[in-house]
Amino acid sequence: MIERGLLAGAWMAAVGFAAFVLMLEAGLPVETARSHLLLLMVLMQNVDAFNARSETLSVFRNPLSNNPLLAVGVASALLLHVGAMYVPLMQRVLAVAPITADEWIFFPALALSLLVVMELHKLAGSGASAMASRAGCSRRLEFVPTGARERAVPARDQARRKIAASAPSRSG
Repeated sequence: MIERGLLAGAWMAAVGFAAFVLMLEAGLPVETARSHLLLLMVLMQNVDAFNARSETLSVFRNPLSNNPLLAVGVASALLLHVGAMYVPLMQRVLAVAPITADEWIFFPALALSLLVVMELHKLAGSGASAMASRAGCSRRLEFVPTGARERAVPARDQARRKIAASAPSRSG
């Protein structure tokens, strides 16, 4: 889960930073670029919310009916953000601006790049998990203190040591 969160966060940061720089280089005022970046981050967070429902199951195999409250919550938050972009009072309060029709195509498509990255990560993880299962290995790790540092030990090996330690000795 930590690996997945770090990957998603790194991707969002890289895409957001690149988009912001490109918008500034294209001549957009800083305020407009910030407003567009906020929308991009909201869209990527929405994509991540749906994708994070399972660490291993593809978002396309996990039906929305499993968590309808998430769908309602994401849709409501997005509608509030879009509404704020088009209501003059909220535009001034939040320093946001409406976007063009072309930008309504570009920013959601850019946000969906996160879905591609995370689905590839799930696919790569399921491949590694299947290979580990065939080899008789467990992907779970437990951290066991060894002096001043921690060392990762596969759970299977730790269980074998416990069984061996509790078994009566055969010499005698």
